[in-house]
Amino acid sequence: MDRVSVAGNTVTELIQHWGTGSENDTAAFISVDSTGRKRQITRADVLHFSMRFAHKLRILGIQKGHIVCNTLPNSLERVVCEFGILFAGAASMNGQLLRTDAEDFLGSLRAAQCIAVIADSTLVKGAWDILSKIVSFDSENCVQSQRLPHLQRIIFSQRNESDREQDFLSSLKDHSLPEYAATVEPSDLATVMTTSGSTGYSKLVKLTHSNICHFGVQVKAIEDMTPGTPFINCGPMGWAGGYPQWYLSCGVTRYFVDMHNGHVENLPFVIWRTIVSEKIMYGFLSPMYVNAICSNESLWQNAPWKPRTLCLAGQPIKQSHLEIIGKLCETVDINYGATECNLISTHRISDPSEFSDSCAGYPGYGVQLKIVDQYKNELPQGETGEVLLWSPSLCSGYLSNENATRKAFTEDGWFCTDDSGYIGQDSKLYLQGRQSDGIHRGTVILYPNWLENKLKSMPGIKDVVVVPVPDPVLHNEICACVVVDGMTGIVAGHIHGEESGNDDGSSDLDSVDNLSVTHKSEVLKNFLESQPNDDFSGLISQGEQSQKTLDKIRIQGQSKSLSTSYNKTAVKPIADDSNQVHSQINPKKVDLETLEKQLRKYADSIEILDKSDAMRLVPKYYVFMDKYPLTDTGKTSRKEIKSLAASALHLN
Repeated sequence: MDRVSVAGNTVTELIQHWGTGSENDTAAFISVDSTGRKRQITRADVLHFSMRFAHKLRILGIQKGHIVCNTLPNSLERVVCEFGILFAGAASMNGQLLRTDAEDFLGSLRAAQCIAVIADSTLVKGAWDILSKIVSFDSENCVQSQRLPHLQRIIFSQRNESDREQDFLSSLKDHSLPEYAATVEPSDLATVMTTSGSTGYSKLVKLTHSNICHFGVQVKAIEDMTPGTPFINCGPMGWAGGYPQWYLSCGVTRYFVDMHNGHVENLPFVIWRTIVSEKIMYGFLSPMYVNAICSNESLWQNAPWKPRTLCLAGQPIKQSHLEIIGKLCETVDINYGATECNLISTHRISDPSEFSDSCAGYPGYGVQLKIVDQYKNELPQGETGEVLLWSPSLCSGYLSNENATRKAFTEDGWFCTDDSGYIGQDSKLYLQGRQSDGIHRGTVILYPNWLENKLKSMPGIKDVVVVPVPDPVLHNEICACVVVDGMTGIVAGHIHGEESGNDDGSSDLDSVDNLSVTHKSEVLKNFLESQPNDDFSGLISQGEQSQKTLDKIRIQGQSKSLSTSYNKTAVKPIADDSNQVHSQINPKKVDLETLEKQLRKYADSIEILDKSDAMRLVPKYYVFMDKYPLTDTGKTSRKEIKSLAASALHLN
């Protein structure tokens, strides 16, 4: 491949390049809301607004080396604040709130020793809702907090279209305002990105200006777009996939959905409407959104415009995802990456028959890959092991977390992805799944340990293991496997007490070796049968596929059920050395219906994001067991539990 470069060695140099060129009046960022209304800022606006905001930050005491947390959602305000922090010489940190107790957010602020937080007090369930309860103001937005001893400032960036003086962007249009640009080096910290939450808390990924600039080189090597090309990316801007790399590297006009007012209903429709109306050439989107668009034929069949290429990233891609070729676009780019290094591998597909589900493509620009065994010894081509990588965009480690850094990096600087795979004879990378407990759901990786610990504290629960089970849209869904006293075997789903027993009070059981499965309950009947007083009556018509009612099913806590013609070979029996005869499940003794409701309500209350957000670690399925499979060493076998749960739910 020919050498690829960008017009600067720091993010601020790249912003200056596009903001001072001959076409600096070209739109740089355009936000679109649910009604189709557009707001935009030009390349010159991006530069001058950011530098004016940087001057304000300097007046407020923000200096080189400080870390400022940016909590704004995707919006033009977010863009200006992000770049303004860098012009001030400071580093930004992505501020995300996932948990109701806010300890993930507050923990990140403490770990990064953030000097300031940028917030919008008008946002519902925003950072200000949390901070207002634990900080006290002195003057001029100076704050003090025992829980956040390093925090000195809350800096408000608010949208107020009825009062230009109170509107953040309007206040920066004054050409007489002073501007500031600190001298920064490629090795200086530029941003701290947050992962999706190991054990309930984010790891803080340290990325320098040099790392970010190589992000731009990597995406430019994928698609070197002409400056001003209409481009859409709806990923969160504080994450690697949503960062404005293509603007920095190619000067594209980036479109995105404005999230200022919170969750957007029917987001895939808003995205596709924007693609068609604005004649988007290239889109970087989650497969979840693309598949939702493709499933609605009326949206795209007679559309007057279709993008040339859609890039699918953020979750494993299957051949079925590629049915969009010829319908929504001409070609598909498939990217595999990580927050710690952005792009790992990529390839372009024009013929779905040439793609296999496990293929992640060729190493990205500047990326080196190797496959190692458990002792970190490199394996020959074709053998499966852990994927390790090195790249100029690779972070130096995790902020204030030396233990995590040691585990993630080898002594000679290679990053351990925790993904299993091999290099094929075609020099492409083929992935075999994650090696750890991480659950890849939608565009994020979720770690179940912290939720398990919380659910275990509930009365009546002996143990909880949260595992992934297959899902046609999100790749994996979340299933809580719960051990309780007083039952035998496995019960999957939602029990209705009155229908659980026979007239004599007993349950219908099919014994499969040492495994007993109840049949006399709603979950064990055909999911599509309509029943009197059924929670799903009128919701699911005869013959309708369950995945089409995904959101409604989530609320009810039910997906595909076990049928009355239970496949006895589908579930591997759990070995039982006791040689004791199992007693039948007694619904009066083990009130699984009430227990599941309590578990679901408790898990649903832990995090504060919208119910449709893929980030929420809330189980969709509940499977009750009397015990778990164990390994030969006596440890709980997550692999076997995952297989068992999927079989019990008929999701294999």
